[in-house]
Amino acid sequence: MNQTLLKTLTILTFLNLGGAVMAAPIIYQNGNLNGTTDANTINQGFSVSDSFVVSSPDVATAVTFGSWTSIGQTIATVNWSISDMVQGGGTVYGSGVSVVSSTFNNQAFGFYDVSFATFSLPGVALAAGNYFLTLNNAVATDFSAAYWDINNGPSTADQNGVSVNSHFFLIAGATDAPELDAGRATIPVLFVGMLLLTLSGRRAKT
Repeated sequence: MNQTLLKTLTILTFLNLGGAVMAAPIIYQNGNLNGTTDANTINQGFSVSDSFVVSSPDVATAVTFGSWTSIGQTIATVNWSISDMVQGGGTVYGSGVSVVSSTFNNQAFGFYDVSFATFSLPGVALAAGNYFLTLNNAVATDFSAAYWDINNGPSTADQNGVSVNSHFFLIAGATDAPELDAGRATIPVLFVGMLLLTLSGRRAKT
């Protein structure tokens, strides 16, 4: 049976600039979390890239994506890169291994915990243009498989060189990005709390 689940959450990103706390905007969001259909593996040799567009110059400060893990587990760390080609190819604007903070959202098929997974970026300066976010080498707390939620958003996506449906993620920017100098652009960001999304039409996984 199909049903509509409306969950109202607000993603607040706080940036500490000289003691001031400011709300940071979202540079790009690829649809909403699905959490009910399927997901692509982002460890055990699998690497996934999703495209995104930056409409005006900004500094990327954090990423939230949809994670699927074994029940009771979360993603502890993940490798990431932002580049102008899939799978971290071409010009790489930022990359690293980041600690992930997770907020549980739902269980899928009785086997997976679906969460909002967030990690900070070291201030990645981006001009207006097209980019790819790549995630791989995710480490789950039980060292099992980790997955990125498929939501069929407007982004294009690639897994190990094969075109796949795209995934839920958003990239947060800096409040005063056009005025940031090199030092301020590297200030880490803390993601707090919640998302505005509508989940509808639950379907069985195949």
